[in-house]
Amino acid sequence: MHTHAHFPRLSWALLLAATGYVLAGGAASARVAPLSASLAANAKCRGVPAVIGGVRRCLKPGQRCNRRLDRQYHKYRFHCHSGRLTRFPKPKPPPPPFEFAAPTELPLNSAGFDGGPSVSDDGLSLFFISDRPGGQGGDIWLATRATGSEPFHSAVNLGPVVNGPGDEGAPSISSDGLSLYFDSDASRQGGQGSGDIWVTTRLSIAAPFSPPANLGPTVNSSFAEGHPDISADGPVAKATSGWPRGQRARSRLAALSISARR
Repeated sequence: MHTHAHFPRLSWALLLAATGYVLAGGAASARVAPLSASLAANAKCRGVPAVIGGVRRCLKPGQRCNRRLDRQYHKYRFHCHSGRLTRFPKPKPPPPPFEFAAPTELPLNSAGFDGGPSVSDDGLSLFFISDRPGGQGGDIWLATRATGSEPFHSAVNLGPVVNGPGDEGAPSISSDGLSLYFDSDASRQGGQGSGDIWVTTRLSIAAPFSPPANLGPTVNSSFAEGHPDISADGPVAKATSGWPRGQRARSRLAALSISARR
């Protein structure tokens, strides 16, 4: 009898344990069911699965939308316009990288120094600096060609009218081909400092260049100016300017406003 007195307690314990297991299994099933349903809904979605305003949606162009939730649509690259969904435009692909071809040496080069090229807008005239024989030092030379597909012919020195007794540098031809800017050292008479910017002009492409004019104290200082680079529209040029600072020289880039000279 003593053993049978504990039997009801054991039965109730087993019943409660079984009930708890069933309840726990039901809760787990309740958790799995929405997840399975959402996965099934996403699998059936023929648009873009999204969560908008806490609700799972399948976004498609033309669907009705709520403008107040527009920022949420943006995450899925949609825009709510006039109450309808529209796709963001596809981003344009980046342009292909620009690559230069391998350089080829021009037959104009000499055994000495050749550099500082400036090509006219039509591509038919090439101004450059060279210390080759036939000049007075580092002079400005000119090579021409009849068409852009031809090679440049042998160069000619611009002569003592343009080139001074010392060194010229960095020629820069204007877009109309009538003004040539360059720098020159202090050996040229009429300068402002140890290096100045000068300009020589001509009336036409076929006409000779006139004696150079110094750009004056507005542009040139008592130090060294050089490397002019005339802009395509003419009135502005870039140049470097050097001045002492402490025990060493410094250089800076300057923008110059240049009046037309004729």
